[in-house]
Amino acid sequence: MWLRPLAFAILGVLAAACAESDPIGGAGGQGGDASSGGGDPSPATTTSTGETCSEAPCKLTSPQCGCDAGGACSIDEAGERVCIPAGAAGQGAPCATSSSCQPGAMCVGYGAGLLSCAEFCETDADCQAPGGLCAITLGSAPGVTLCSDDCDLATNAGCQVAGLSCQFALRGTDPFTLCAPAGAGTQGTACADTSDCAAGFLCLATQVDERCFQWCDVAAQDCPGGLTCQPVQIEAGVPLVIGGTSYGACT
Repeated sequence: MWLRPLAFAILGVLAAACAESDPIGGAGGQGGDASSGGGDPSPATTTSTGETCSEAPCKLTSPQCGCDAGGACSIDEAGERVCIPAGAAGQGAPCATSSSCQPGAMCVGYGAGLLSCAEFCETDADCQAPGGLCAITLGSAPGVTLCSDDCDLATNAGCQVAGLSCQFALRGTDPFTLCAPAGAGTQGTACADTSDCAAGFLCLATQVDERCFQWCDVAAQDCPGGLTCQPVQIEAGVPLVIGGTSYGACT
């Protein structure tokens, strides 16, 4: 028996929402305001008078170039590259504006209090394996891609922002992990999608309705209370495997 994931269109949600300039779009430090996930008033953005750079006006991916010392290349609300003051927060760390993030990253998320830094990338090698892929797109900036979060579905390790849980999505047939809004549902709680479930749980279709089930490791059979860890499959005959771990749901 296998369980079919009910709804994991997280990548599509990110891309579409950014295109509509809702809270998942770039946050502050790039002309954003509270309605677009911004926090503190945005610092002024300028192009650089710094070192000669291979990309104009500046290079997004690390190592960056084109901005003066203390600056970082980022994306503004119009999808244009600009130089802003640089911060120190890395991939997945909480942020208020993109000026909270280290060079090579920008502040994105799901609204105030649910924002984190995401690194710009060109290939999967720029991201943290095994769950992080170069898979997050910005609707306002075609061709610009960000790394997803490398996190653990069962333990939620890797999600640094309170209120977010480790979930998975697909890029074609390649699964990746990311931190997305969590709910409160635990084992057996009715749900519409995984955002209704607590960290460490996912929403799956049963023969009757949709319920939250606890994530587990199929090989370890680590479910509590005599429950069985049944493989989650991304399609018939294809188990969900990330970093060598075959993930399942406790039933």
